[in-house]
Amino acid sequence: MSRRMSDLNFGDSNNTEDSPKVVDILHDNRCLFLVDEIDTFSATKLIKEMIALSFEDDKKDIFLIINSQGGSVVDAFAIIDTMQYIKCKVHTVINGMACSAAGYISVSGERRYISVNSYWMAHDMTIRQDDYISKVKDGHRWLCDLDTKSQKILRDNTKLTKDKILKIKTGELWLDAKQAMALGIADKIWR
Repeated sequence: MSRRMSDLNFGDSNNTEDSPKVVDILHDNRCLFLVDEIDTFSATKLIKEMIALSFEDDKKDIFLIINSQGGSVVDAFAIIDTMQYIKCKVHTVINGMACSAAGYISVSGERRYISVNSYWMAHDMTIRQDDYISKVKDGHRWLCDLDTKSQKILRDNTKLTKDKILKIKTGELWLDAKQAMALGIADKIWR
């Protein structure tokens, strides 16, 4: 059963409509885009698109093209979980940047690509909370749990050393395409 996804806007951050022909070509080639801030809306949209493509044909691979500065780690984990439980393989392509939460998504692909002029970045967790001390303490525990889960994703999917992971926990780790390849962030340069 073939369904048209012409009503979906594949990754257009300016809210302008892509032409139906472009959408059809991207759909036929199973290309999805993550280009906005990762939040509940953008994550839900991407999750729906992945599930729809998986229902359409779970034997064909999906290519997720990423150019995002990141956002919510919880919403990124929802995307990663979906990538892992749908039957088709999801390959990630960094085309521009995959920063913060988008970086965790990028390393979770079946095959991971990076274009030659792209960057990958990770940093320590942040919490934005001005509240009662008990709630701040609860938020801190939750943040530590997110940090543990995000470090596990990096340890399981990359060759990042303890020193590099420490750099992430104390600042920002920026990697260009060659560095990302050497540290197992990507498997191949996208050409």
